[in-house]
Amino acid sequence: MEGFETTTSSADGVATVRLEGELDIASAPVLDASLADVEGNGTGTVVLDLAGVRFIDSTGLRSLLSARQRAETAGRTLRLTNIPVDVERVFDVTGVRRIFDITPPA
Repeated sequence: MEGFETTTSSADGVATVRLEGELDIASAPVLDASLADVEGNGTGTVVLDLAGVRFIDSTGLRSLLSARQRAETAGRTLRLTNIPVDVERVFDVTGVRRIFDITPPA
């Protein structure tokens, strides 16, 4: 299994979670746990920086979709940024690109 890590930083009411590695069935629980911590802190905006994601499968995609749903329900903003081309392709093929708030690379 490839390693997967998340790193969280906060500034001005925005929590940025940087993802590194393959987001798949084995690593999705790591993302879910990181997001649970961020969501529990009452942060109004969460930015997921996907620059380090090398691969995403359906389970990883489901984690992102669940995070979006939780944010919407709680009145938070969830944004994705720095999406690699291979991950972008998955978003396009599955049609989920249109439902995420995606910001251009920093």
